[in-house]
Amino acid sequence: MAVFLGDIAVVGLGVSCQTAFQLEDQRETLERLSGHPAEYRATPFDWLISPPEAVSAMLAEDLFFPPDQAELEVRVTPCWTRHNVHYLHEPGIMGGNGVVRSKFDHTSTTLRRVRQAKRRVFIASNTQRNLPDMDGRINDGWYRFTDANVDRMRGAIEDYFGPSVLHIVTQPDRHTVSGAPEWLHEIDNDPPGEKVTLRGYAPAWRPVIEAALTSRPNTQLAVPQNRRRGHGW
Repeated sequence: MAVFLGDIAVVGLGVSCQTAFQLEDQRETLERLSGHPAEYRATPFDWLISPPEAVSAMLAEDLFFPPDQAELEVRVTPCWTRHNVHYLHEPGIMGGNGVVRSKFDHTSTTLRRVRQAKRRVFIASNTQRNLPDMDGRINDGWYRFTDANVDRMRGAIEDYFGPSVLHIVTQPDRHTVSGAPEWLHEIDNDPPGEKVTLRGYAPAWRPVIEAALTSRPNTQLAVPQNRRRGHGW
């Protein structure tokens, strides 16, 4: 999901549906902080399961759907085997449905538009509570953020879009990122007594959106020196 707010683009990069859901649910906060009405556009990262490494690889290849039907197989759910991307909401995908391919071709044009924004903010999350259920289809702990896969994701974003900011939304037991960088947000996404759906817990997400919209434009903060890739972070 990409949200255009004047000359700002806020873009969800998975790794599951919750990031897109929360961009929808945080509309009031996005509009209030930006001072602009929100324009929502679909992207290829909506409504699928994609490991952090897959997000980086798809951006690096500028390829967001299997080029050959042979790269798709059913692993309980339809899977793009090259990147371990799972499609849970595309019922016609295994039949070579051209409509599905056209959809991904169309939504990828949103990413080209994001390049034109003066300010680009990206958000990836692994807080959707059912992600461990996919362990047997991908690999155990596939959803965890690490120093290495976050660094690759940040590099792929900058190479594809230009200077940008990436915010990571996670829980203490779902990452091994070192230190306490300002772009890492540990939230309580399933507090006791609350009936939280797979959409996530909006009150916990609101400070994340506020931090993302008020961070320094296109300047990634608090990246340890030994993890910089030479792009000016």
